[in-house]
Amino acid sequence: MPPPKAAADLFERARSIPSVEIEDRLRALRLAEEASELAPDWVAPRRWVDDAMRDLLRGPEAFERRRRELDESPQDPQRLYLVGRLEGPSGERRLEQAARLGDGAWVYHGRAWTRFSSGLVRGAARNERLALERARDPYERAFFARMLANYAEACGEEEVASGLLSAALTAPDLLAKDRFDLELALVQCELSSKEPSIIEHGFQLGLELFGEPVLDDAGLRELFDALWEARVRIHEAREAIEGRLCELKTPLARRLRGRLALDRGAFALALGALGELEVANTKEWRTARLACGQLKGPIEEWCKRLPAQVLAENGLPANGRLAAIVRAARAEEGPALGQALLEAGWFEELRGLSEFLVSEDPELALRLDSRAAAGLAALQGVRRLLGRIDAGGEVGAFSAVRESGQMKPAAGRGLDDLLVAMQPHICGWNAPEHALDGRASEALSDSPRYSFGPFADVIHPGPWFSESDERAGLGVEGEEVPGLARALASMGRFGVFGRAAGQGGPDGTILRRVLVESIANEHLGVGFTGTVAWCEGIDVPARSARRGARITGAALHEGYWIDIAGVRSQLRGWRALDEDWIERAPAFVDEALAVLGPECGDGESPVDMVNPLGEARRIRLAVLRDRARDGRAFDERVTLEELLDITARHEEGHLMDRSRFLPIASHWLAGLGLLVDVGFSPTGLGRRLEYRAQLVALCVTEDPRMVLAECVGAVEGGGNVTPHAAAYRNLLRDFLVELSKEPVFADELDGKRFYLYQLHRLGPETVRRVARALALREGLLSRS
Repeated sequence: MPPPKAAADLFERARSIPSVEIEDRLRALRLAEEASELAPDWVAPRRWVDDAMRDLLRGPEAFERRRRELDESPQDPQRLYLVGRLEGPSGERRLEQAARLGDGAWVYHGRAWTRFSSGLVRGAARNERLALERARDPYERAFFARMLANYAEACGEEEVASGLLSAALTAPDLLAKDRFDLELALVQCELSSKEPSIIEHGFQLGLELFGEPVLDDAGLRELFDALWEARVRIHEAREAIEGRLCELKTPLARRLRGRLALDRGAFALALGALGELEVANTKEWRTARLACGQLKGPIEEWCKRLPAQVLAENGLPANGRLAAIVRAARAEEGPALGQALLEAGWFEELRGLSEFLVSEDPELALRLDSRAAAGLAALQGVRRLLGRIDAGGEVGAFSAVRESGQMKPAAGRGLDDLLVAMQPHICGWNAPEHALDGRASEALSDSPRYSFGPFADVIHPGPWFSESDERAGLGVEGEEVPGLARALASMGRFGVFGRAAGQGGPDGTILRRVLVESIANEHLGVGFTGTVAWCEGIDVPARSARRGARITGAALHEGYWIDIAGVRSQLRGWRALDEDWIERAPAFVDEALAVLGPECGDGESPVDMVNPLGEARRIRLAVLRDRARDGRAFDERVTLEELLDITARHEEGHLMDRSRFLPIASHWLAGLGLLVDVGFSPTGLGRRLEYRAQLVALCVTEDPRMVLAECVGAVEGGGNVTPHAAAYRNLLRDFLVELSKEPVFADELDGKRFYLYQLHRLGPETVRRVARALALREGLLSRS
């Protein structure tokens, strides 16, 4: 039976309100709540209300309401569904119970989700089809059709998915927004096909969607990304996309046109379309400005935004090669700047500068552009090699050794095979005439390496040998590490390559080097030394990053690297939260932070690991509110330097463990104890080490609430690409238990409610005190 028309109209109005401002989101929430009151048995608006409250940082409040409703009618399948979905993974039993007790659309949708989460994709599709058959209104029919199409695609049935979406689009009563969502899903589905005619149809449909009145910025980004990814399979795709973008007058459409102009080498047009404020400090922006002859401005802007950690006392980059770029740019000497860019490995920017220099010195411009092209091709070649390994194939390249006048194919997929295959790319790009014939000074297969028994082998990342390296017979302390490390350094890069048990073959990552330095420090009474590689941008992502993980840093055998660009993205998240709430909606901040969540029921404990429901954002908002009250300006409340320090403290936690457990010969008893604790499992070992490193960061960071927010966010985000999420879940669980042993003050926590929903009420010193108690138990902190 369809819902009452008055309720449907209110729900439609709620969904049509743009969600840019907090006030608008609250207005939409009130309308959806009115729809729920008019149709109390209609799940769709109640579910939408819960999601809207989560967006408004009031998820625990929604959870409390749904639990209270369920207490009134414990066998109601709809109420079981609404509570179960808010419980996250632990709510699967309620979703299954709901499907056993009821026959409504949403309970079958809930069961479909549990099946999909368990890897039972066909079971998910069967249940989602039952949900679609029971849909009550156009919104539900469109929503379930999209979900069913997703499950069909996951089964490899693209034609079925396309047919489902096409059939759903024939409904005469679809609302404009629901129709657009279905058409966009159909575009994405058809563009993933292997059939050229289907791809062409999807592309043409996507072009038509540019004219839809309901197209907002979020939809435009998603549509553009889908069409742009398919450009290699469509003739003159860029021109077709650009033609439709020209019809839109929004700032986002203008920026996307800039991206297209940059792609076709129209640098002056790209610069005008991109806008300096939108893309400042990116390679693309610098490339466009250099191509237009602006030699000083883009480099000065880049230098001004570098964090203090990588600057010398004179304000220039501490890396001599990068300082040379700044000096040449300030002098506005094009040839000198070109040479400096080449030596630093700034290949994209060098190609832009070459475009400008061609009018003054065509031969120099051509030579510089050729060198830049060779460098970019070398990095692309390594990405292809790793892609072949990911796909289960052999590296399929050629070794650097000529036998009987022929190149010797590298047929395997081991670490040595990968190094041999990388030889012509990494060592050949800068050879005379860029001859990729493998005749280069470095023999990558002879690169020094660390061995960790059956668990891992790691190529020495350089740049120099340490004292422990000399003791191990790898090289003389202080001398440059030959092989891969030196070859990458010549490109202005830092790389880590190796193989780990159970990880699907050898792997590696290559990053833009900013500064490599030695460090010596101590945390919690434990000293450590090592090497830090400060980098900015990843040319070749590691396997976990290729699978979707966001990696901003990683520990090495004797040091760690940090990607400044990745940490900058974290800063943008902090700034967006600050702008949304502290700057534009300060009246609602205290209301959001007053949320405590439900009281514990029978059999529940305050330390239970409930679904966080946005608690990470509430912790961050509490930090921002406190700093705003202290008078800090917007750009001072959270800084890039502070976030880099947090990342560094985590990685230094790994260095502390290195001093405890390595070398194995002199620390075998401690190492054996750790291996016993994790059941000799490589996965368990990885999780335990991440647990300990994050616990160190919790103890020593200036405001440990920021680290706690990372832990909660990782738990809420889930994921199993890296060991971090599972490690942080264990750490958060132990933190809650340890917190229960602390005196609970009335102005911090309510002992009758779940602690996890109240973490934003903790002060920094309370967090640190609990963390140090955990560190003492874990053996990270001396009892003296």
